Amino acid sequence: MSVTATGNGLTYQWRKGGRNIPNGCNISGATTSTLNIASLSAADEGTYSVAVFNAGGSIVSKNASLRIS
Repeated sequence: MSVTATGNGLTYQWRKGGRNIPNGCNISGATTSTLNIASLSAADEGTYSVAVFNAGGSIVSKNASLRIS
C-alpha cells in the first residue's frame, strides 16, 4: 500500500486497526510512504491507515481494507 503526501519534513506511521505497525516478520516500510507486506496471509487482513507527520502537526488517512480472496 502507498500514500502520496506533499510537504517538507514528512514522516509516516502505518497502522492496522488503529494500532501502529512495527517493521518485522513479513512487514517492511512501516515508517515510510509505502507499506510492504510479503507473503500475505489471513493474519494480514484488516483495516489499514497511515498517519503523516510534520512540524505543523499530523493527519490520518481514510481507512483501507485488506482482504484476501
